[in-house]
Amino acid sequence: MSLDIKNIDEFHFKDYSFDEDKGEFTFNYSLGNQFDLSEKLLLHNYNKNPENKEIINKGAKLLHLMLGISYYKTIGFKKIVATNINKEISDFFTHVYSNGLGEFAYNNKLTNQDDINFPINSDKKLEPLSLSNSDKILVPFGGGKDSLLSVTLLKKKYNNIHLFALARPGQEDFYSEFAKKLKLPIIVVTRTIDSQISKLNQQGAYNGHVPFSAILAFTLAAIAPIYNFKTAILSNEDSANYSNLRWNDREINHQYSKSFDFEKRFNSFIKSNFLSNFEYFSLLRPFSELKITKELTNTTDYDSLFTSCNRFFAKPESLTSRWCEKCPKCAFFFLLAAPFWGKERMLNIFSKNLLDITSLDTLYEELTGLTNHKPFDCVGDYNEALSAFYLLSKDHEWQNDHQVLRFKNDFLSKIDNLDKLLDEQLELKTQHLIPEEFLSTINSI
Repeated sequence: MSLDIKNIDEFHFKDYSFDEDKGEFTFNYSLGNQFDLSEKLLLHNYNKNPENKEIINKGAKLLHLMLGISYYKTIGFKKIVATNINKEISDFFTHVYSNGLGEFAYNNKLTNQDDINFPINSDKKLEPLSLSNSDKILVPFGGGKDSLLSVTLLKKKYNNIHLFALARPGQEDFYSEFAKKLKLPIIVVTRTIDSQISKLNQQGAYNGHVPFSAILAFTLAAIAPIYNFKTAILSNEDSANYSNLRWNDREINHQYSKSFDFEKRFNSFIKSNFLSNFEYFSLLRPFSELKITKELTNTTDYDSLFTSCNRFFAKPESLTSRWCEKCPKCAFFFLLAAPFWGKERMLNIFSKNLLDITSLDTLYEELTGLTNHKPFDCVGDYNEALSAFYLLSKDHEWQNDHQVLRFKNDFLSKIDNLDKLLDEQLELKTQHLIPEEFLSTINSI
């Protein structure tokens, strides 16, 4: 069936179900009641428990609303049709959709973000339920440096850690193998997006970034009663709070759903509307990305496994290694890790020295705020990049490489008090939601 976006005026949240025998959620949507779409989440190592039926249904309702963002975007910001939407649900999801689709709106030049609205059609308050007591800690694990540091820190004090991965079909083994190396159990949920999306994109449907970490958050809440945990510890750092640019009178932040604003809103919303004792917070919120790489200086056992390159996860078949060595995340991670990890270690992880490649000039200028805007990727702020270049400019191993020489001669000399700037990037920030019992995990750093 072909799709004419201009003639589709509504997006419908249809229904959802949970197959208790298979451990599989199905979420159904419709574009103007003309084109049906569905998404599935398959729970691995799932044990059926009929007593969980009510609480599972409540979690599925909210997850249904969050997952819909991947399909809603295809027709632009049209009318939303959903049932049982009270004011609190409307306010929360309208805010998350509006901010989480900021980059998408910018890239597609959609200036009508104010049209995003979950219409209120219910005055019934959702009554939260309480999870049974469990000391199990779930740590979402993406295979990159941030979650690796969280796990490393938590393992020193806790023996009840479980990793969690929301995987695409075919990615399950990557996460399972990493978990074996870390000697930790892992819960894997396979997310299968409707395959019709790619066909719709070819027919003119809108495409672009969605807030994955918001989807992750609601997935964690939905499966908490199934896997019996009430603490989910994220690895989102302070750098995620900073926007990429301002456009259409809005701050556009690629990492909005990793920001402290989202963390606070989600934490409050879930406790008020679903799980009263569910703890969701980021252990690394006080950290900059520069601080994270510094703290991993002596953690070398996983160099052959971890990656922060999104292209590896999006199109692994197109790469010959875990790093594409061209994208903003590869360039930014190389820059931040180089001062602390040394050239020999970096060149064992990467096949080339990214700081000595002239074709990356523009990318490094974007990462330091010297041109355009911060790249739309999960990278830190300008001051972290400048601080890393400052450290490299004083390091005999790196100071003669192309990018380091260029920044030292052309840019760093124009910045006042670089030592103060560096100190600010390496100190722990005070803004976080970390419960008192977990603060000792990072206070020793």
